[in-house]
Amino acid sequence: MKRFSKKYPNWSKDKIIKEVEKYIAPSNGKYASGHMTGGAIDLRLLKNGKKVPMKSSKLTYQENAKSFQPKLPQYIQENRSMMFAALKKAGLSNYPKEYWHWSYGDIWWAKRNKKKTAIYGVIKNIS
Repeated sequence: MKRFSKKYPNWSKDKIIKEVEKYIAPSNGKYASGHMTGGAIDLRLLKNGKKVPMKSSKLTYQENAKSFQPKLPQYIQENRSMMFAALKKAGLSNYPKEYWHWSYGDIWWAKRNKKKTAIYGVIKNIS
């Protein structure tokens, strides 16, 4: 927010928030990012301290981001399948537009698993 406030000093707070939320998930409210609740995390695989291939340089960012992308080479699809199987077995749920985004207990996990309520919600600032 600070960056936009400095760049556009005449913009209202609401306009700045609307612009910022084009690039990041909301930080509060009913549909806040699961990251804000502690119920979501971004993950990737490592082998011997090195990143395991999970995307292709031949695809766009948006194409690579999709959890199920048939355009990926078979070995990358297998890497993703291995990660997905382990995380699903542990009870986590994947956001289908970002292969790396996994959650447990947040509102999106609850929706994807047809739960009536989430376990975690946004923590209000206690002062």
